[in-house]
Amino acid sequence: MRIDKIIDKLYEKEFKNQIKGYNKEEVDAFLDETIEILEQLNTNNLRFEGDFKKLEQENFKLKMEILKIKEQRITLDK
Repeated sequence: MRIDKIIDKLYEKEFKNQIKGYNKEEVDAFLDETIEILEQLNTNNLRFEGDFKKLEQENFKLKMEILKIKEQRITLDK
C-alpha cells in the first residue's frame, strides 16, 4: 500500500467512545504525529525516486559514451 493511501486512512480513522480505553486526545496527537512523519517520508521518497530516475538516465548516457569511445578505438586500431 502506498504511503499516501495510509495517510488518507489515518486522517479518516475514527474511534468509538468508551468508558474504558485510551485518551482520545492522546490518540489524536499520536495519529497527527504519525501522519506528519509519513508525509515527510512520502515527500522524501518521491524526491528520491526522481533523483534515481535522473541518475539512471545519466548512467545510460555515460554507458553509451563508453561504447562510442570503444568503437572509435577499434576503428583507429584497424
